[in-house]
This record gives sequence, C-alpha cells and structure tokens, in this order.
Amino acid sequence: RIVNVSSVRGRFPWPGYSTYHVSKAGVETMSDSLRLEMVKFGVKVAVVEPGWFPLATAAISIET
Repeated sequence: RIVNVSSVRGRFPWPGYSTYHVSKAGVETMSDSLRLEMVKFGVKVAVVEPGWFPLATAAISIET
C-alpha cells in the first residue's frame, strides 16, 4: 500500500495560495495515475486529505 498526503485544498482552491494548491493537485493527480499503474501488482494507492486549518502561511498570504 502506498499512502500519499495531500490536502483538501488540492481539489478546492482558495485565493492567494496558488503555489500551495498546484503542489497538492499534483499529488492528487500523481496518486490517481499511480493507482491505475499499480493495480496489476495488487498495490493500493491512497491519498490522505486533511481538512483546512489555519497556518502561519495563511496570515502571510492574506497580508500580501
């Protein structure tokens, strides 16, 4: 089993976080592709998407 950690913001973007969102969307897409590739080997691919919670970067993003 392969478990990748992403964020719900990879699927639901928010203004001011474009670079963060694109990196999380990349993890989501990579995991989707890897899941299709690994199924023939019996390997499962999962993505953990924690919800949105305040970070120091949130305050910086709002200010800029």
